[in-house]
Amino acid sequence: MIRVHLRVWKENQTIHITISDTGIGISKERLQKIGEPFFTLKEKGMGLGLTTSTKIVQEHKGTIDIESEVGKGTTVHLTFPAYEKR
Repeated sequence: MIRVHLRVWKENQTIHITISDTGIGISKERLQKIGEPFFTLKEKGMGLGLTTSTKIVQEHKGTIDIESEVGKGTTVHLTFPAYEKR
């Protein structure tokens, strides 16, 4: 069974979002290509989902970092600046 864990917290003026799974993981070679336009790990994928997601995160002054280990799973860490409600 694959488990997915979500954690959200605020530290200083930064919002952190971490999504982890216990799936098959991604090799270091493939991990380096993730986010490149038209690179996909899926048979019917277009290879634009993570490219588009990264662009949206960057437009909001955020960052995205992906760590993975084959056989153990993958973790995606997003950060965004925290803004006070006006």
